[in-house]
Amino acid sequence: MTDEKEMGDVVTLLFLGRLLPSSFMQFVGHRAACLALGHAFGRVEPGCVEVTVSGDPT
Repeated sequence: MTDEKEMGDVVTLLFLGRLLPSSFMQFVGHRAACLALGHAFGRVEPGCVEVTVSGDPT
């Protein structure tokens, strides 16, 4: 799932722990939409999800 909005700053986050990738990806997509952020997933495996978010630093 990728949102290709071209906006401001870009940050890549790596979440580690007891994660279920499919539900965590849904959570990230929902929060990104609420905050008007673009997002893209990198590495996705049980216990590890990499997300790049972009948005306007307001």
